Amino acid sequence: MLKAKVVIRAAGERSLPLCIQAIQEQTDDFEIIEERPFIKAVTKTFEVGKNSNADLLIAVDADVILNKNAISLMVQETESTLQQLPNLLMIDFPLIDKFRGTCLGCHVYVNKYSAELYDFFKTIPYDPNETRPEKNNVVRFKEQHGLKNTSYHLPVGLHDYEQYYSHIYIKYYRRAIRQAAFIPQIIDLIIRRRTQDPNDLDFAIALYGLYEGQGKKEVITDANLYPKIEDLLGISEKQPLA
Repeated sequence: MLKAKVVIRAAGERSLPLCIQAIQEQTDDFEIIEERPFIKAVTKTFEVGKNSNADLLIAVDADVILNKNAISLMVQETESTLQQLPNLLMIDFPLIDKFRGTCLGCHVYVNKYSAELYDFFKTIPYDPNETRPEKNNVVRFKEQHGLKNTSYHLPVGLHDYEQYYSHIYIKYYRRAIRQAAFIPQIIDLIIRRRTQDPNDLDFAIALYGLYEGQGKKEVITDANLYPKIEDLLGISEKQPLA
C-alpha cells in the first residue's frame, strides 16, 4: 500500500480536537499547520509534502472529522486510480456537510508533484473574494502540466459539525459575498437540513450570516473584525471542546 502524509490545516476551528483524534486513530504520520489566509495554508501544505517521502499527501481542514478507516480507503482508492490514470494529480473525496448536504472537501494529492505545486502556489496573489483558491488553482496547474484529477463517490467524513457560532456566522457571511449568485440555493439547502433538527441554532446562525453578507462587496479577511456572537444575537459562544 502507498504511504500517505496527512496535513491538518487549522484556523481556530472548535472541531480541531475531534479532527486530530479521528486521524490519530488511523495514522501517526500527520502534521498540523496554522496559516492565514487560506492560500498560505495551501502553499504550506505542499511545502510539507515536498519535504516528505510519502507517496500521497492528504489535505484535511480542521473543520473535518474523518470516518473510521477513511485514510486507508482514500489510499486504496488513489492507488487503484493510479493504475488507470498514471498521470493523476489529485482525487477529491466528498464529505457530509452539516449545512449543504455534501461537499468535496478532502483532497488526496500524488506527492511527487508537491515541490512543483509549492513553487506554483507561491506565485499566486491573495484574492479575498476567491471562492475556491485551492481547487481552482490546482485545476490550472493540472491543465498546464497535462495531468488528471477525479473524485470519489462516497463521503469519507463530516464537515462543519461542532463549530463555534462565530465560525459559522463568518463562513456564511463570506459565502454570501463569494457565492452571491447561489444564495437562494444555499438557503434552500440549509432549510432542508434544518428540518432534521429545528432546534439547532447552528442553522439559524448560518442563515443570519448569509443575510448579513448579502450585498456586501468586500470580504473582511480578519475574523477579529467581525462582531462577537454575543453582540450580534445575545447568545453565549460555545465552549471549546476538550
